[in-house]
Amino acid sequence: MPRADSTICTTLVYDPGFLIDAWHRGAGNTGAKTAGIDGLTVAAIESGPGVQPFLMDIRDELKARIYRPAPVRRTQIPKSNGKMRDLGIPTVRTGACKPH
Repeated sequence: MPRADSTICTTLVYDPGFLIDAWHRGAGNTGAKTAGIDGLTVAAIESGPGVQPFLMDIRDELKARIYRPAPVRRTQIPKSNGKMRDLGIPTVRTGACKPH
């Protein structure tokens, strides 16, 4: 039997309002123009299938427990001291499933 806090969290993620809020937070981030490993950007979703159908597909996968996050795209960015640091860039789909 799932724990109560796990069930509440899962139910929250299924809520379309939660997904829309996560979408807006992610779309407003400076990295929103950068594609993840799948090559999609926020702009591509908005001009292609649309945000609502995109989020409802994710919701359906979450409810069916078949959603799997994609691997992140790895790159390196410069630090202020001249060294490089690793940066993981998630897909738009993965970013839409988490609060920012």
